[in-house]
Amino acid sequence: MQIIKNVPPKNIFPLINKKWLFLGLWKLKGRKAEGEKILSGLLKRSGEFGLEPKIIYVSYGEFILLAATIGKKMKSFADKKYRAGEYADYFYITGLASALAEALTEYGHKLICKRFGYKYLKTIRISPGYPSWPDLKDQRKIARVLNLKKIGVTVSKSCQLVPEYSTTSVIVRI
Repeated sequence: MQIIKNVPPKNIFPLINKKWLFLGLWKLKGRKAEGEKILSGLLKRSGEFGLEPKIIYVSYGEFILLAATIGKKMKSFADKKYRAGEYADYFYITGLASALAEALTEYGHKLICKRFGYKYLKTIRISPGYPSWPDLKDQRKIARVLNLKKIGVTVSKSCQLVPEYSTTSVIVRI
């Protein structure tokens, strides 16, 4: 089992899926320039968010299990914006938090492939709760194998990861 703490944000930011962030999360269809401006502004303020990026992974037979979290402070930061009535900030920050969790997972996926000598494009990453793996209850199995508490992540009664901006996945060679 390997734990990677304190991943530099500069390693995560380039992996943000801007199309998903701008269109899917922020609903800025046809407004890419506006999305770039908002993202740039938020990334300049990223020190305020309290990012705590952590990754844990283990080789498990033919599979590699991976979990990543940006920690709980960014959600707390966003929640303060909401309570203060700063709804636009809340909206953009929570969207960015989701994108950062996915970017951190992508970073972990690429790093693991490099460490194991896998060709990144010859692997896939699947996660519980998605169409290719619909049983969200499998979060509990992954949590046990990875001992997610070591990176501050737990699984709720409804099989959601806590803190919210966390992911689990399995990397498979194809």
